Amino acid sequence: MKKQNDVSMFLAGKVISTLARNSNLVFSPASVNAVLTMEAATSQSDSVKKEIMTFLKSASIDELNAVFLEITPRRQHDRWPQNCHG
Repeated sequence: MKKQNDVSMFLAGKVISTLARNSNLVFSPASVNAVLTMEAATSQSDSVKKEIMTFLKSASIDELNAVFLEITPRRQHDRWPQNCHG
């Protein structure tokens, strides 16, 4: 989870420094992580999976899924496809 927190802080720093200077902004690093995890888990492209795993500092789709399950509300787990285990 620490690696994903580091990525989230990196993303937040980039967004805040470029987009949020003189404006109100809501930014959810957890949502970005969830979207990228879902894309990696369902992508047919090995290069897309590898690039996302590298960016999120993850060794496998299973590791991404484990983090995803930690950051999503329990009621969402029932909607997560059972076959997304890269």
